[in-house]
Amino acid sequence: MLASVLLSLVMSWVVETKSSVSANGDVPGAAQASYACTYQKGTVRKDDSAMLLLTGIGGIEVEQVEIYLKSNKTAGAGEICVLIDDALVSQRSGTLRDWVGQYDNTDFHAVELLSGHYSVRSSLQIQITGIVNSLYIEKFVITYKPAPTYSVELMAGNEHYTTLRETEGGEGVLLPAMDDREGVHFLGWSETEFWTVYTTPEMFFAGEHYFPQTNTTLWSVWMYVSEQDTAYVTNLKSGEYIYVNRTVSLAMAGTPDSDGRMWYAPANPGDKSQIYSISFLTPETATIRHTATGTPIGYSGKKLIEQESVWQVFHSNDTTVFYMENKGKTYVLFITLWDNIYQQSYVGLAETTNLALPLGIRCRQAETDEQAYTCHPENGQGCEPVLAPKGEYVVPFGCYEIHILDGKKQIRLRN
Repeated sequence: MLASVLLSLVMSWVVETKSSVSANGDVPGAAQASYACTYQKGTVRKDDSAMLLLTGIGGIEVEQVEIYLKSNKTAGAGEICVLIDDALVSQRSGTLRDWVGQYDNTDFHAVELLSGHYSVRSSLQIQITGIVNSLYIEKFVITYKPAPTYSVELMAGNEHYTTLRETEGGEGVLLPAMDDREGVHFLGWSETEFWTVYTTPEMFFAGEHYFPQTNTTLWSVWMYVSEQDTAYVTNLKSGEYIYVNRTVSLAMAGTPDSDGRMWYAPANPGDKSQIYSISFLTPETATIRHTATGTPIGYSGKKLIEQESVWQVFHSNDTTVFYMENKGKTYVLFITLWDNIYQQSYVGLAETTNLALPLGIRCRQAETDEQAYTCHPENGQGCEPVLAPKGEYVVPFGCYEIHILDGKKQIRLRN
């Protein structure tokens, strides 16, 4: 009901230079714009391109997208694409005359690119590529409805853990981490409740923003582990480890990409993408190599690269931090740095003056049978709903069973 009474708002982004736009109108508070043109300001000749990327607008409902254009006196053509959350939702190819009925090198005309109702989770992108000289961009105009606010209930097994509420529509909620329990390791949060599964479930990680589309419930996700799998190393020696941000229980994964970044996943000592061969040259220095691919993990300037480098090591009790120095400043190999432009987190080098950070290494897990995951660690591994005859569901609950038949529940003592 709330969304239906919200009035439409209009924001516009006026081209100022070949790399900047200015905002006008009803701009969401967290919105950020990135603009780039390969030629001058808003001029798009044949094979030139221009792009506007809006981020920080999660939750809004886009109703219309327009671009204001003029052309040469007798020509001007291009292809224009609109992407929402990286998915193509509109594509137009033609001349200015096709779109507005005439060529015009004096006045700008509104060209409609998108009309309807499109929910945005994170980003809106408009791309224009020149086909025939020339088109000229004045501004981009987006008509939208603001997002309503939603709440997210978090469940820890059968128990209510907490409820998170957006203070502004579309801002999302920050997901918390939970402490490990005996026999299980916390991984993240799932939109789907399950008992025991043997493939890695889809989930959202602690420390990330979750953008609800309605009032919803998330269930905590746990992985069954031994005590050794959750212990952080206190005595350093060369070996195979995972490198973990202990606050959110996320581990570095894979190798550096072309942007000098790496990524992460829920800490899992049995996941080969997270395992690194760490050689301690001295108690204060080490090299790091991705075990599965043999790729060295190093640095150049403030970027991560596939090159062997000597890392400095800060170690205290069960805290282990890898860092380097560049131009008199200290940079830590840190998990979950936040990128405001692309609205995502990553593994990279973070400048700091404090090395006592919540990072550590854990030994890799020995080869085992199938890994088990659950939303209900209180039931024990291997317990899951069983479909009994005539549509009756049986859910293990300690020494009891919950029998569900035609929406009615009965609690019975296990045989």
